[in-house]
Amino acid sequence: MRKLTSIAGLATALALLGGVACGGGDSPAPVETATNAGPESTATAPVSATAVATETQAAPPEPLPAAVQDVLNTVAAARNLAAPPALRAKVVTQNEVAGILREALTEEDRRWFAQTTTLYRLLGYLDADETYLEIYEGFASGAVIGLYDPVVDTLYVVTRGGRGFDELSPGELETLAHELVHALQDYHFPLDVTAKATQDDLDQNLAWLAAVEGDAVAHEGAATRRGLLPAGRLYALGDFLRPSALATPAPIERELRFPYTTGANWIAGVKAEGGTTAIDALIADPPASTAVVLHPERGAGWEPERPP
Repeated sequence: MRKLTSIAGLATALALLGGVACGGGDSPAPVETATNAGPESTATAPVSATAVATETQAAPPEPLPAAVQDVLNTVAAARNLAAPPALRAKVVTQNEVAGILREALTEEDRRWFAQTTTLYRLLGYLDADETYLEIYEGFASGAVIGLYDPVVDTLYVVTRGGRGFDELSPGELETLAHELVHALQDYHFPLDVTAKATQDDLDQNLAWLAAVEGDAVAHEGAATRRGLLPAGRLYALGDFLRPSALATPAPIERELRFPYTTGANWIAGVKAEGGTTAIDALIADPPASTAVVLHPERGAGWEPERPP
């Protein structure tokens, strides 16, 4: 998957926005840990910004650090899903995010960005000299605090100063829990497959992302309730106050925020009525429209009328 929230297909379709405690700023090079599900800690070593995503694909899996494994076990139990047998986790700085996102772009992604730029100019969301890719990169470089790439089964947590997983702040630990939910989702319901299937239908793609991100928001606090993570993180609103977010056109900012806020409220209701199996069904087979997210009483199978 290779895009941010409303963009179907990118590593950062599953990017976590917000978290004041996990902010950016100038920091040293990131700490990298290539991992596989297991109880032992691993050594960490710095890597360059542009090499992170490329090296991930070639790096052999190693055991997950104990701190990551503990959170994974707790989140997996809360989500009623088996943990993936192979997973990589990396700690990076805010300055590394733009490079990771840029490295992940494919020609198909660039086609999608160009197509969406045309649409949003027609709608008046973008000026003639603005592109959606530029808006996306500017927003993401300052607002993303965690991301998961289902193409290479790798999650990233943005930290200050490249701290290792055993040194994460409370907010960074909760970001880790959020991204581990995405790893669980991807293992059971391949996210890149559904992303590709919905990428040319903006409304259905946004509905699917509301399920994916709403699920992660709803369950990122599971470890908090079991004592692993302190509570109280501002998961979405904090970074929307940063300059990179404030400079984003309002309609696009609302679109980026939607899966984490409205989606989370929707998924909470879905879980209350049907449990986690109902969430599974929405991620595997997303509703046709965000109308279902906004009006759950219509049911997951509701579809808008199509012209003959």
